[in-house]
Amino acid sequence: MAATALINVHHLSTLANCTEDSDEPSVAQQKYAKHLLDALVALEYAAGKSRWAYSMRLLLVRLHRLLGSSGLAMQNFTMANLKSIQFDTLSHHILDRASTFSLASVGDLTLVNECVESSQIYGIHGNEVSEQLVKAFQYERYSQIAEFVLLEEKVDNSLQRDLTKLEHFRMKNIHEGLTPESVEVELVELRFVWGRVHHDNRDFETLSNMLPRGSPSLDELTSVGGKKLSESWFRTMLQLWILVLHQTSEQLWTEEEQVTVRPKLLTFSDEALQELTPAERLLVKYGRALIAWLEPHHTPIKHSVMTSAVSTLATAKEKYAASTANGTANPSASAASSANTPSSGKSKSGANRKPNGLSNGTEGTAASSGEGGLGVKVGDMKVFTGMLTLHEPMEVPPMPKDMGEAVKEPPQDISTILDELQSLFDETIAKPSALPWEHLHVAQIAHEVIFLTHLLTARFALAGGKKKTHPTFKPLRAKSISLLDHVAKAITKLGQDVNFSAETRQSWIQDRRASGVLHELTDSDIAQVGRKYVESKKSMLEQLGKGLTKAQQSIAKTAAGVPAGSTQ
Repeated sequence: MAATALINVHHLSTLANCTEDSDEPSVAQQKYAKHLLDALVALEYAAGKSRWAYSMRLLLVRLHRLLGSSGLAMQNFTMANLKSIQFDTLSHHILDRASTFSLASVGDLTLVNECVESSQIYGIHGNEVSEQLVKAFQYERYSQIAEFVLLEEKVDNSLQRDLTKLEHFRMKNIHEGLTPESVEVELVELRFVWGRVHHDNRDFETLSNMLPRGSPSLDELTSVGGKKLSESWFRTMLQLWILVLHQTSEQLWTEEEQVTVRPKLLTFSDEALQELTPAERLLVKYGRALIAWLEPHHTPIKHSVMTSAVSTLATAKEKYAASTANGTANPSASAASSANTPSSGKSKSGANRKPNGLSNGTEGTAASSGEGGLGVKVGDMKVFTGMLTLHEPMEVPPMPKDMGEAVKEPPQDISTILDELQSLFDETIAKPSALPWEHLHVAQIAHEVIFLTHLLTARFALAGGKKKTHPTFKPLRAKSISLLDHVAKAITKLGQDVNFSAETRQSWIQDRRASGVLHELTDSDIAQVGRKYVESKKSMLEQLGKGLTKAQQSIAKTAAGVPAGSTQ
């Protein structure tokens, strides 16, 4: 109850803008968060005295996230000891905007693994419900059948399930990069998720809300971003990544999709954008601008590759059918290769590609030859089409009519958005009323923006600059790398400035005593919580700084492998 009151006091002080502009930003931010830090100490002490403190543990998870100590947030979430379906209803406390606290860039996969573990319940639950349905029929308990079916429907189409999937995608792939195969797989999965009708099974009543009537709920006051994630937020971020992956992939919009799907994905309502943080809005704005500029460059390349691939596969199948009908032996591998070699020589360059991690094919699937070429089995032949996902002859769809003209130089808007993002980051670092999560959030969004830049331009970068029609993106790439370097250095400095010296310890105890609600705690109790918190926050900032520096140095190599349909 004392912690709830302190959180509300923090909220009221925010409304009153009780900050001193004369203080250094770090000092002012520490003063601004003092009531949250008091609540943190009270809850840590109380939770340590209670064996059944899961509600306090969940509130601690939320406070530690706000205050930038994500390691302690994960520790408290683990100690809450969730079971079974609780991962669907309560994992949002740790996994909402989990990418803000991800340290996957330095090899810490704690949150990535938590996404995987939290998602295991959906497969287990499906099996359990199936067994219960069988038993309901077996023992003639027909009244329970409708309830089990509804339960299965709600869990299978859980909003939290797909929120977790999206955060896992963002953390894992920005760290590992995307290969041509993984682009195609992720695109299929995200489009399937986009077509679902979701059920929101999240529990927001676990935290006891003892705040005055009419004030924001405890859940809202402790949410990263200031409000719970809505389905509008989810669909907006999902739309962006579907568009990005579609442009990066070898896929073309079918004629039907150009009328039904593409317009919906390209439409972002102002109402939905308001659900995003300022940094997330810049991410979406940047992604949309980059996609609009590069689509007229990507699409003709993919169209040409698909046209050649369709013709190659159709010719190979005709020859195979003819040889089978005549009772003759299948053409040799060399004949198959020559059959699909277009006059432009594209298959030759495809056959000479260096190995790029493409998996070996099986019957009816794209395969890689020993030299890294792509192939589809037709009988005993292996036909190299230059595509990963083409298995049957098909009609090549026309290019979208509203695509616009190809412009070589990037629009000024794109560079301006990078400037806006850097300004937002600098303002957040200097803002007296900024909480630590805000520093982390804008820094991670900057990393995601840079990843988008390199992912969407990789097809042209790997072409070796041989075509004069390719867009000019080197200055844009250089500017994006400069932004990430700036962010990495600032975050690293924040981490270096955090310490728990003897002087800091004494100041921490005095500040906590000033609240008047921690009088039952000894100085040792207060200092112990302070040391754990400061060490966790310092580790988060320093590790993120290292990760961003590492990404800044290597993102051009890790953003993507050789994209399918590249003009290399």
